[in-house]
Amino acid sequence: MNSFVFCKPDIEDKKRMNENFQQIHQLFQQLRQSLIKISTHSPESILNNLANTCSNLIKLEWLTPIDTLDMFEYMLKNCLELLDMTQFIDIIVQHYTTSCLNFFHKISASFNKICEFNLIDNMTCKARQQMYYRLLDQLSSSTRMACFLQNDLSLESTEIDHLQRTITNFCGSLLIIILRYLVLLHGRSINIELDKYQNTIFIPFMTFLDKCFTINKHLHNKILVTEILIFLLKTSSRTQTIPIFIHINYIPACLRWSSLPYLTGYDYLYILGILYNIARHDDGLMLLSSGEYDKILYQFRPEIANTMIVFILYHDTLRTFYLNYFMMMILCFNKFDNYDINTFVTDYLIPTILNASMSSTNEDLNFHLSELWIIIMKLCTRNNYIDHILQNNEFPTFFADILSSCLYYTENTQLDDISNRLTVMALINILWNLSFHDRYKIVLIEHTELIKRLELIRSTDTIDKVVHNIYIPRYIPSLRRAIDGLWHNLYPLSLLKSNNLTSISNKLVHSLVISYSHVDITFCRQIYDIFSKLPQLSISVDFNNGKYLWKEIAETIEQSHLVLFLISKDFYSSPACRQEFFYTIYTLKKTFIPVFINTDYQVSGWLRNPLTRLKHIRFGNEDFMHTCHELLSMINEYLSIKIPPISTPKSISDAKQWNNIDVQQWFIKNNILSELYDFYQFQNGNELLLYGQAISSSTWINEYGRIKLRFEEKYKQKNQQLSSYDFSNFISALERLKNKNISSI
Repeated sequence: MNSFVFCKPDIEDKKRMNENFQQIHQLFQQLRQSLIKISTHSPESILNNLANTCSNLIKLEWLTPIDTLDMFEYMLKNCLELLDMTQFIDIIVQHYTTSCLNFFHKISASFNKICEFNLIDNMTCKARQQMYYRLLDQLSSSTRMACFLQNDLSLESTEIDHLQRTITNFCGSLLIIILRYLVLLHGRSINIELDKYQNTIFIPFMTFLDKCFTINKHLHNKILVTEILIFLLKTSSRTQTIPIFIHINYIPACLRWSSLPYLTGYDYLYILGILYNIARHDDGLMLLSSGEYDKILYQFRPEIANTMIVFILYHDTLRTFYLNYFMMMILCFNKFDNYDINTFVTDYLIPTILNASMSSTNEDLNFHLSELWIIIMKLCTRNNYIDHILQNNEFPTFFADILSSCLYYTENTQLDDISNRLTVMALINILWNLSFHDRYKIVLIEHTELIKRLELIRSTDTIDKVVHNIYIPRYIPSLRRAIDGLWHNLYPLSLLKSNNLTSISNKLVHSLVISYSHVDITFCRQIYDIFSKLPQLSISVDFNNGKYLWKEIAETIEQSHLVLFLISKDFYSSPACRQEFFYTIYTLKKTFIPVFINTDYQVSGWLRNPLTRLKHIRFGNEDFMHTCHELLSMINEYLSIKIPPISTPKSISDAKQWNNIDVQQWFIKNNILSELYDFYQFQNGNELLLYGQAISSSTWINEYGRIKLRFEEKYKQKNQQLSSYDFSNFISALERLKNKNISSI
């Protein structure tokens, strides 16, 4: 790969640079003036001069890389502005097509040189980010480009077909260059906030792709379709951007496209990559793993297997496809074919981890080590996969690789680095999962250097430092919780006070602990909101008592009368839940109630023996409040007490008669984030209905943007976020309520 060699510019170089920039500015000014008939210059000669200037950008050795990039950006900006001029179509397109196409060709050639010489590598993160946003602003404000993406280029001419094709070619060519430029500017270290572009860029892109795919004309715009998909793939790799994709329904769109039988292999590859990136976000994971989409995802691989044959000659592309597919499925689902997963781990996952470990960027095939270790972490919650991963004949030292990687990253990286912090978190959580097994626990205890390193991290403030611009999924326990959990498994006596427990003297109030996966926090809040109002019960749950460290959790469980375990696939996958479960039933032999949060999950693995044939509660088959009454009856039975029934809200069709308690019960019954009730503070059902009337479900995205800032400011100390999923769930329930009370509004 070539590199751009330059010296620090002197005064003369700066003067020449300014003159060159001024020349470009004057040429575009002359072109505008010639289009509105106030210039004697020929548009053809101006376009030719611009083409020559563009060709010379890379050749001017006295230009710094930043100067070159600034001038190139200025050219793109002016091209977009020219496209929006009516005279551009009337004059340039009709009379100077050849010269204009030549100019566009030179722009494309210059961009290729920018890539060849790695000029963007010379930019600071801040400069790249600023240029990235300037280009997005210019693109989103272009009226002509918006019409092009909507296939609505209204033209007044007798040669409509010719003009349509020509202007379409101009728009498509320019958009291809801009998209490639944006992808180059995009980097892991750039803070990307793209909410304001969802209506002007992301929705038009989805509309354009949808039209191309559904009418089977994607091959007519093959290059542009590819560049849009690559841009979306790159953008979605930043997990913080996923709410945008969810807001504007990219999930059903991508699944709809993936079910079409005639797309190219690369189309499927990029669509699958976008879906995998969406699955890395909690809200996306929740939607993709729902019953609505799981059948489509399971059918995806066999249906396009024949298309993937094209990748046999391109091994890396085939690897990328299988990595995207299986990593998405591992994140979304708890049921796999063992042979498929074992083959995936051996043939694709471990080799990619080893390649990325030897890379200076910690990446292979654009997958960062943190992503790959997180998948190993998910697999290590199941015993059969642990054995296959760590006792693989092809990779006999992989367990040692995990240990050495953990040692390396805890020593040589800053924990406030986004990707490296995730890598450390995944590795320590892997070790935590392994420490539940005696054969691996012995090896961990003997690895004294690693143990000392983890103890050092536990004792520093760095571990609790909040890292900005980092998204950590709820299914990954915090760094401190993981180290505490691992430490307890290795040295269980070091944290216990088994001989000095605090007794509960007040027998009128019974202590109840709720153990749950943080992925299921919405359901847990609903249970808490209902049962915490009962004066006979004192409910302990981490988001209420603020006890997140293992020592505090263990003591809370020890002092409780009863433990509720909210059982789900995510509970099973969580080492924190596993530790709390084992400590409760095996160490303390406490009374507990298994509460299955839905009808789908069937116990397996380490949960099977203790829960088989055990009395339990299962939500989903009956009305939510009815099941809560069943749970209360079981609590009464286990604690030998008699708590009166929970009050039931009034009829849903008479919401105008509700008081604030009825409104709160409605929030609970509809699985709505409890903080939203506290945030809005509706005093009665009429206020709730009036709000629903004012906010249409079709404009909820704008309302979400307005409410999100105020909500997160109010709950800043609790670090409570308002996700798009939680807000859309509220709006959907409100729409249903409004429809059932339509006559009373």
